[in-house]
Amino acid sequence: MIQTLPEISAGLQTSFVNVQQAIEQSTDVYRLKPTEKWSIEEQFDHLIRSNIPVCKALFLPEGQLAAMGQPEQPSRDFDSLYTIYSDRLATGAKATGRFIPKAEELKASAQALREWQQIGGDFQLALAKWEEDRMDRYVLPHPVLGNLTIREMLFFTIFHNEHHLNKINALIDGTGSTN
Repeated sequence: MIQTLPEISAGLQTSFVNVQQAIEQSTDVYRLKPTEKWSIEEQFDHLIRSNIPVCKALFLPEGQLAAMGQPEQPSRDFDSLYTIYSDRLATGAKATGRFIPKAEELKASAQALREWQQIGGDFQLALAKWEEDRMDRYVLPHPVLGNLTIREMLFFTIFHNEHHLNKINALIDGTGSTN
């Protein structure tokens, strides 16, 4: 189970590499649009859109993080938060607002991959400056899960990346996917 800062850093790095490899393998079907489902291109765009604000938040000064509020409870562990997220998905939770891919803003796979690699590298730079106990002192808002500690938001980022990786792989394999 992922819990510590080094484990989180490794889990994020693995998720970024796995998504990158899937995108690199998807060239023949990258833009193929299943009926009423997101294409690989849209899945990838959603991942980029959802990872950027988390990564940027890790670089915020402590005063700005503190202004977002304090945790109301201790950080939950990876498995507990995953269960909560899975339950929300099962009851119909979906991406909203700025996290929904927009056709006019989609990037070519090579450009999107460069952006993805930059985000992954930025996560590693940011996490190198964090300390274990600080991750439990600050919260970030999540549109479906409410306020999450930094630790919880990083857990979410790992399993959210993997969730969409599974959808991407299903599209590559031709078995389909749902949003």
